[in-house]
Amino acid sequence: GHWKHPSLSIDKHLRNIDENIKKVLKGLVKNQMEGNKSIQRSDEQQNLYEALVEAYEADKAILDTYGDSTILKRR
Repeated sequence: GHWKHPSLSIDKHLRNIDENIKKVLKGLVKNQMEGNKSIQRSDEQQNLYEALVEAYEADKAILDTYGDSTILKRR
């Protein structure tokens, strides 16, 4: 179905994803600086990071589809 406000939905969604990725990246860097005390924990972080990257790529695809018109409106 058509969204009433695709630009608002996408902007908000992408901002949330960006924030989540920043948090995960900070966590990954912190773990690496601590020397990865737990290999299992490191694996979980890696899986989480990969899932986030996949979600981010999917959302970039959505933005590519709907984004041209929404970006122009924002300027």
